Amino acid sequence: MPRAGGPHADEHEGRERLRGRYEEIIAEDRKLVEIDTKIQFKIGGHALEIEPIRPHDGSLAAAGEGLLGVREALELFAEDIGVSYNQVRLNRHTASKWPAEHRIAGVSCEIHRILEKLDDRFDWILPAVPARSQALWRQAA
Repeated sequence: MPRAGGPHADEHEGRERLRGRYEEIIAEDRKLVEIDTKIQFKIGGHALEIEPIRPHDGSLAAAGEGLLGVREALELFAEDIGVSYNQVRLNRHTASKWPAEHRIAGVSCEIHRILEKLDDRFDWILPAVPARSQALWRQAA
């Protein structure tokens, strides 16, 4: 026996359930991206404490001082925290280009990394916008 409202009512209810679940997933994953970004900037900041960015002709340890070079120190740090050297290197570089007061909450570290090459990067970064899907769901309803 068909339900009240016909077969289209079931389809509409299914779409509404999917829409609701999709919005929950987006909200949860945006929080995860924000946490991940904070982690990447924190690791980058720690790497900067261990090895500050120096000019290419910056001073190095004198022979016999027993200090590690930049790469060796960052490799050791990466190994000790369980991530790749490349990840530490990238996080360190991005943190050096984005002082905390210029980082935008809700914008991924990857977007900060892409914009870091621009001299006017602080003018280009914008706060996160609502999920594009919200507008698409409204159009489909």
